[in-house]
Amino acid sequence: MARAKQSADPSELEKLEWPYDWPPPWRNERLVGHALAERTMLAAQQSGKLHHAWLLTGPRGIGKATLAWRFARYLLAGQAGGLFGAPDGLEVARDAPGRALIDARSHPDLYHLRRTMHPDTGRIRNEIVVDDVRGLSEFMHMTPAMGEWRVAIVDSADEMNRNAANAVLKVLEEPPPKAVLLIVAHAPGRLLPTIRSRCRRLALQPLADEVVISLLGDHAPNTAPDERTALARLAEGSIGRALELASAGSLALYREMVEVLSTLPDLDMPRLHGFAERFAKRGEEANA
Repeated sequence: MARAKQSADPSELEKLEWPYDWPPPWRNERLVGHALAERTMLAAQQSGKLHHAWLLTGPRGIGKATLAWRFARYLLAGQAGGLFGAPDGLEVARDAPGRALIDARSHPDLYHLRRTMHPDTGRIRNEIVVDDVRGLSEFMHMTPAMGEWRVAIVDSADEMNRNAANAVLKVLEEPPPKAVLLIVAHAPGRLLPTIRSRCRRLALQPLADEVVISLLGDHAPNTAPDERTALARLAEGSIGRALELASAGSLALYREMVEVLSTLPDLDMPRLHGFAERFAKRGEEANA
């Protein structure tokens, strides 16, 4: 199964990992705006010279993890050629053998390295610790159980502490055959240089505003068209950030802030204090 230390019912643990209304990367059907990156990974695999480790970089919330999961599905369940030869994309049919196991993160040739739940607090840790990495090396050197490849996804490398990063580096230093490590990183400059140097880097760019607006229509249909436009601008090319802003009501808070500041230099102090109190309350709720 997709190995990662678990201390709770899988469905309950997933709610802690992904407390959002939109699909998590491992079940996201769509990736928009990164066709070139998809073609790059597909061409690398079809060339027969697939690099053993990929570093997928770019701002948070633009689709890096979704790309990693799409490529994992392709390697584990989607390489069979159709009537016209090799596949020309990373799409995998829902009824493809092994597809359901991948979406459930229970495929025997898949390893998902991420933050786990602390057994004492019952909360997801703030970082990936070395205990979370211990099974990765063993997994990568095992013989594939269902197909040709074994795939591990690290999401995200930014959350690894120093010991965890050193443990991942050891895996990279001795890459086994037919095993691929897909590393998601929001700020690759903070990673160990030795990790960066052992990976093939694929940089994803922020999404165009029109793409974010379109995706907001799909995942946040209750937002008005003008709200989607404003959210896209605030999110700076990140659909993940735009959805978080929409779900948290941050757009209304932002507009109120603009209105308050528009009274400069004669600020409406009672209104400013009220805004500050609501802003502080929102921060407390987010950290609760």
